[in-house]
Amino acid sequence: MKRFIISVIVSFMCLVLLAVPALAATMSIVSNFSSYPFEVRRGTTVSYTDIYIQISNPNSYEINYELTPESPDGVALNLSQYTGSILPGSAATVYITSISVQTKVKRGVYPISVMVKVNFPDENCIIRVQRNSTLTVLNPNGKKLRH
Repeated sequence: MKRFIISVIVSFMCLVLLAVPALAATMSIVSNFSSYPFEVRRGTTVSYTDIYIQISNPNSYEINYELTPESPDGVALNLSQYTGSILPGSAATVYITSISVQTKVKRGVYPISVMVKVNFPDENCIIRVQRNSTLTVLNPNGKKLRH
């Protein structure tokens, strides 16, 4: 009886596995955003040329991406591009071009992030990945927050 039950369960599992198509959507994200020590004085903008998020597409079909910066009120995290598509076997590199801090932002340490949303149209799948970092807001004279 035990063998019969195990046999039925295994058969059922095989049918379920065969009926559900395998998800073959893959991508890779490489970034130095999370490890960069961002420091900006209130009322200023700092430009960057080497901070990036790279999305690679090893699939055999085109994928689409959307990047959404997330920062506190009064802080603007600017990107070189926000949406695009990546051909099979290619990659897209998006740069953090600048961070602007308004004078109303208080001195302190704030979380900043970029949400990466990748759409795999051939797989009917969307993957979201968040890259996090911190921003230290300095007074106009450059003094850091005391601990």
